Amino acid sequence: MSTYQTNIQHQWLPEGQFGLAKKYTLRLNHLLEYGVLRSRLGELMFEPDRGEGLLINNFATVNAAFRSEGTLFSGRLYGVIIASSPERLGVIDEAIEAVLSSINEVV
Repeated sequence: MSTYQTNIQHQWLPEGQFGLAKKYTLRLNHLLEYGVLRSRLGELMFEPDRGEGLLINNFATVNAAFRSEGTLFSGRLYGVIIASSPERLGVIDEAIEAVLSSINEVV
């Protein structure tokens, strides 16, 4: 992961920006499509024009442990939160956690 994070740092974290590498765990019972996740995260996703948000650097691990529909599994989402201050990192992280907890499919 550090190789990916170094590239992200060089490309998307200019002087004065802050980054926080994160692993989020999801408890799912079916495959989660990237488009669904992106839609749910909405404005929390990184946009270069805004200069902040979650830049996902590995989505494949979200569904890697999937075996069969309805069977509970753990997925891992890796990303880097980019923001203008450590305080904004915390705010964005909390908002992402809230969205992901609403996606958790524990039945």
